[in-house]
This record gives sequence, structure tokens and C-alpha cells, in this order.
Amino acid sequence: MELIRTEQRKFEDSVSEAKQRADAARNIIKLNVGGTEFTTSKATLLSEGDTFFHAMLHSGAWAPDHGEAYFIDRNPRFFGEILDYLRDRRLYVAVERLADEERRRFVADVEFYAVGSLMAQIGPMSLVSTLVGTGQGGYAGDGGAAPQAVLNLPRGLALHAGKLYIADHNNHRVRVVDTTTGTITTVAGTGECGNSGDDGPAMRAQLDGPHSLAFDSGKLYISDDTSHCIRAVDISTGVINTVVGTGQAGYSGDGGPALRAQLNGLKGLCCQDGLMYIADSSNHRIRKVDLLTGIITTVAGCGVKGFDGDTGQATDASLNWPIGVAVSMSYLYISDTFNHRVRVVDLQNGEISTLAGTGEEGTSGDGGPADQAKLAWPSGLGVRKEKLYIADNHGHCVRVVDLHNGVISTLCGTGNTGYSGDGGPPTAARLTHPTSVVVSANRLYIS
Repeated sequence: MELIRTEQRKFEDSVSEAKQRADAARNIIKLNVGGTEFTTSKATLLSEGDTFFHAMLHSGAWAPDHGEAYFIDRNPRFFGEILDYLRDRRLYVAVERLADEERRRFVADVEFYAVGSLMAQIGPMSLVSTLVGTGQGGYAGDGGAAPQAVLNLPRGLALHAGKLYIADHNNHRVRVVDTTTGTITTVAGTGECGNSGDDGPAMRAQLDGPHSLAFDSGKLYISDDTSHCIRAVDISTGVINTVVGTGQAGYSGDGGPALRAQLNGLKGLCCQDGLMYIADSSNHRIRKVDLLTGIITTVAGCGVKGFDGDTGQATDASLNWPIGVAVSMSYLYISDTFNHRVRVVDLQNGEISTLAGTGEEGTSGDGGPADQAKLAWPSGLGVRKEKLYIADNHGHCVRVVDLHNGVISTLCGTGNTGYSGDGGPPTAARLTHPTSVVVSANRLYIS
């Protein structure tokens, strides 16, 4: 412990020095990311909330309330202690969208390399356990037992034919775990970021930050975040193709072929009855693709970030960086992330309303109406049997809304960051920024 305290004192000294080096104008933010310095403005960060990445760096952090630059040196030995120190002081990082190459370097330095995929059994004897991942960041373990595999920022999850598919975001791969044998392998991606390989084996294709996954008619769909497109892998042949997006960031193409459309910062993905719904996050919209005709349209969001439009047409409503989507029957659920709400669209009449969240960030309201509860950056969504599961990212828990009576409760997580609780009840387990959830008959999987 004395060694840790010594390191913390050294860190405090480095913070003090960084403060002295901060620009006199105080509105210029400089971030040292892995030895590369980026400069942006506080005004940009505050006004462009949809285009920055919110994560801690192990090479620097910015305190939003003060607009100052903080720097720490990389020191893997004390990485965990430094992160705890930062968490305790609520120092978070906000970085505006960088050029692609700069962004890749930035994303490679985000805090949580691998949380592992947690599995909680749903029922009166619920227990939580780790299914995939050692908790160390990297890439290893294919062909072996999933708990000994190494992941790098796992994001989206999908279940298909007894297998759990994982978007291994920073490894630029999609991994798959056979839930019967417990073996993990790679199904798509070479590990090198890029956008190549169409019409060939998915294992030889390049992906660039896969975020979410969904299945429909034997095909695995991948939202390739940085490439601004949707890739599809035919599970029977292993061949990959692009099915949505030109690869260029933008907003265009509604009413025409999805392959000619522009999207920007793709996150959540879900499919039902031959229709695909995409969280076009940086466009503050939800797009829909008819997988039979290939035509793309917008089903929610007017493109103006904010919160507006409840009880009106979803296409006239304002969203703010929607991340998660889930569909069940005639309802589309949207995690309106920066609004700290979950919205719902009635697909029969096109009307939108708020299902959960007051709009104020927090983790209160269990046992009461969901629309009076506080959420904290809701992200991935899962729905099954009239229950909606919410990965409450900054609440460090999974919330569940009973769609029959509208009551919200916490299913997993204490609300405190960390990794603990395997073998015990889910509400006693610690999670760190849960990102995605997927539900089977009696299990909830969490990344």
C-alpha cells in the first residue's frame, strides 16, 4: 500500500505540473494520448457531445469542470491504482472526433480493455459468473476455453444456434463462444483495422471497430463503427459482404439502396422479420433497412440533437447520440444515451414516447415507474417476454423494465465500478461500464 501511496503522490505532483503548463486561456484542452498530443477546445467538447468519446485514458485525463489538462505517464504496474484514483475524483475524458488514424490511436488507449462477458442466470436462484475473458486487454485464446481468452474492449453481443458472438472492438474481430463446449474462436476479422475483404472469407476481412451484432436468416450483421457501414457474414459459407453504407461518414440515401447511403458512427443493431434497425448515432437518427429490397429509410430522429418530440411522429423527434436499439413485435426501443432516457416507437403509427428515464443522470427509481427513474448513459438493450433489459453504462448496472406494468428495477450490479461477485447474486456483483446485453431463455449475457 505504501508503494501505491508513493505512486499516487507522484501522480499528484505530475498533475500539479500539468496544471502549470495548461494554457493561460483555459479554453484550450491538450491531451497527451500515448505520447501523441491532441488539441481541442472546451467549447467544442461541450457543444459537440455526440462526436466525442467518453472514456478514461491511461495516458491522460481532463476534468470537465475545470477545463484543464492532466497528464500521467504510462505505468502498467500501477495502472489499476491510477484508474481507481481517477475514478474517486470523477476525472473523465472527453475527446472530440479525431481524424481516423488519430482516432484509432485514441481508442487503443481507452480504459477498459476487457471486462469479460458476464453471465447471469435469471430466476429465483440467480447467480453471476464470468463466461469469457481474463480481464486483461489483448488478443489470445482462440481454440481454447473462453474464460482464459483475452479480449480487447468487448462490445456487442448476439446469440445464435447455441453460440455467443462477441464484437471484440479493439481487436477488430468478431469472436464466438460455443456455450456447450466453452470454446472460443474468431469468426470475422484479421485483427488489422480497415475495411476490406468483401466477397471473401470473413476471417480474412478487415473490420474497423465492430460495435454491435445481430442475426437474421442465417446471416450475422456487424455494425462496423469507424467504417460507417454494416457488414454481413453468411454463417453457412463464411463469406462477408457490405450491405449498408458507402464507408464515408455522412447522412444521405433515404428511399434508395442501402449500399449507396451514408451513415455516421454506427452503434446499436437489431433485426426482426427481415427488417434491420440501426443506431446511426452521430446523425442522431435510427435507420431501417428492408433486407429483402435493400431500401433504407429513417424511422426516428430528425437529425437535430437534443430532446424533443414525445407523443409526436418519431421522425420529427430529437435524439441525442442513440446507442442501443431493440425491437419486439410492433415496438422499437431506443437508448437515447445522452438524454439518459429510453424512448419507444410504436411502429404501427410511428409515434415516439419516453419509456424510462427523467432526463437527469442518476441511478434512482427502482420499484417505481420507469419514466420517473434516473438512468446514466443507457447503452445496449435487450428485450424478451415483456421485459426490457438496459445496460446502464455509467450506472454500472443492468436495469430491467417490466413492459406490462412499467416498473423498473436493478437486475445486476451494485452501482459501483469494479469486478467482483462471481458465484453470488447479480445485485451484489460489481460491473464496470456495461455496454451490451443479450437475453436467452434463462440467462442474461453482459459485456
